[in-house]
Amino acid sequence: MPFTGGARPSELWYPAFLSDLAVNGGISLASAAAGVHRSLVYRRMTDDAAFAEEVEVAKAYYRDLLEWESVNLARRKDNPLPYFARLKAELPARYIDKQAVLLASTEGLPAEDGAALLAAMLGSVVGTPRQSFTDPQASTEPGASLALGPALPAE
Repeated sequence: MPFTGGARPSELWYPAFLSDLAVNGGISLASAAAGVHRSLVYRRMTDDAAFAEEVEVAKAYYRDLLEWESVNLARRKDNPLPYFARLKAELPARYIDKQAVLLASTEGLPAEDGAALLAAMLGSVVGTPRQSFTDPQASTEPGASLALGPALPAE
């Protein structure tokens, strides 16, 4: 199992707990498998830094195992969905779902400064940021919108 190899465990139940946590990923289930209550586990994680580090190593092992199992399932069942999860993990800039919500007061903020701020935060601003920043009713009018994303070429 993925233990750091530090000193001998302070409690006899540590190895059983960590082994189960590494394979199943749940504190409550691992606690039950080790024969202790989860509240004891949380106390030990707070009080024993070496144990807390071992718990993090076991969780990391579980995450890696989960990813491997997912890809293995994709191969066995010819299911492409787990591959998308791996692509998102390996190439997040290309395979990430993005949604941004900005709530801000623009009182006293010039339209150009607001557009520049949005462009700096999100990459670009497409649409009519001036209207959105200068007309408080712009966002409530039917059909009025400010699109955020890559700029489209002019027609």
